[in-house]
Amino acid sequence: MNTKAIIAVVLSSVLLCAFGLVIFQPTNTCPTLYPKYPMDSRFESIDPTWLYDENGVIMLRYASVGLQYNPVTVSQYAIYLYHKYYDTRNETFKDRFLIQVNWLVETVKHKGNFSFWEIMFDWDYYGMKAPFVSAMAQGEAISVLIRAHNLTSDPLYFELIGTAINVFEVDTRQGGVRYTDPNGYVWFEEYADTEGKTSNVLNGFIFALLGLYEASEFYEKADELFKEGLVTLVSNLHKFDTGKGSYYDLLGYVASPEYHDLHIQQLETLYNLTNKEVFLQFSQLFQAYVDMDLKPQGREVLP
Repeated sequence: MNTKAIIAVVLSSVLLCAFGLVIFQPTNTCPTLYPKYPMDSRFESIDPTWLYDENGVIMLRYASVGLQYNPVTVSQYAIYLYHKYYDTRNETFKDRFLIQVNWLVETVKHKGNFSFWEIMFDWDYYGMKAPFVSAMAQGEAISVLIRAHNLTSDPLYFELIGTAINVFEVDTRQGGVRYTDPNGYVWFEEYADTEGKTSNVLNGFIFALLGLYEASEFYEKADELFKEGLVTLVSNLHKFDTGKGSYYDLLGYVASPEYHDLHIQQLETLYNLTNKEVFLQFSQLFQAYVDMDLKPQGREVLP
């Protein structure tokens, strides 16, 4: 999805501390750190060409569907603002962060015992018709809400994290993001199709897992879901190896150089979090393809 167009960025130690899971007591000394976090390159610094609505919520202009809100873009921008606030203590960053958080709170939908954010425009690459839900959007929104609770101690955010986690237990055909393949592996779908079609987009799956990992500090269910998804990824990661690069999904789309670099950084992150050698092995293999300047052939998803 071109809201991501992502290149991974190594955050400074101060930013990493802000990313840590010190939920109830903001502090500059963090016992839990993410050594690296994949972040959209457009959020490295304030860009005067970014677009916002009258309230200051970030928007993105798509070639096919025009100017749109996207919970993925809003969440990534919010994470950037949160980090910048803790790096500089500039209240402007805090205020802008809370504007994005308020948009997430105002636009969240509820069904039964789960909460979710919808993509409100069609995405023809995967035949998705609005509205649809996304595991990537869920995972990143959860990460934002964790930071919002860290910053404000507002119990609303903590409660919403709990109901947002529940969507990972709901099948895509029932409005959730969970797909179980014929081999019994559970995938969290970036493009959750209510007709049961699956694409298994790698970077979106990993972003979803990162959100669950963070939430697992205080929700046991999130820990169970994270481990469930981890089993799937460990068992199927080899399928994303093209021999010269990486696949964007399991439909045969080849990752662009930007997405391939993102895969490398995400796998390094998962290795640092889990100490599972398979993530280190594939991050090194994918990096070797870059170093050898290999050019995978095939259909490519636009950034």
